[in-house]
Amino acid sequence: TVVANGDITFGGPAGSLVGTIKVTDTVSLTTVHTISQAIGARIVAGSLRLDAEEGASLLGANQIAQLRDITTDTGGFAYRSARTGGVSIVGTIDAAGQTVDLRTANGALTQSGAGRILAQRLTGASDTGVTLAGANQIAELGAFTNTGGAFALNVDRALSVVGLVDSAGAIRIQSEGMTVAAAGTVRSSATGAAVVLASD
Repeated sequence: TVVANGDITFGGPAGSLVGTIKVTDTVSLTTVHTISQAIGARIVAGSLRLDAEEGASLLGANQIAQLRDITTDTGGFAYRSARTGGVSIVGTIDAAGQTVDLRTANGALTQSGAGRILAQRLTGASDTGVTLAGANQIAELGAFTNTGGAFALNVDRALSVVGLVDSAGAIRIQSEGMTVAAAGTVRSSATGAAVVLASD
């Protein structure tokens, strides 16, 4: 267990995070290879910055309020939040040409300020709603399950829905050109304007 009142920075070769990292401010993780979490590991922090050239998978019971600058060159970025209140993307998740997988339990997935996602494909899950209204650059929307609240996604480029987007609440997807592939499905359990697909 690592506990600190301020920021904390880790740098080095590929490795797996074990145990608990707990800080009041920012955790920064940097490697030229990969970053992963062992079963039972978690990060508790105000925010996360990450640079992992070969990808990062943080699927523990993480409790981080904000995702700041996240960069991967290959391998993609996967993150799971177990924080009550969810997680907000406030910087750029730069995984161009890769998959970004974002999952939340106990809270919503949101964006604020300069928050945006650059990726080939976005997948994920939430139990409290999804609002990704930033200037996202995502080519494909894959499988995404939202069991509570609405699902809203803005993409400032052409988007192809290639997986099942399943939401308990209303769905609104806006992009600059949109296609739904043969394997793509958009499904909502809401009433009224349950699904809105808007293309500029």
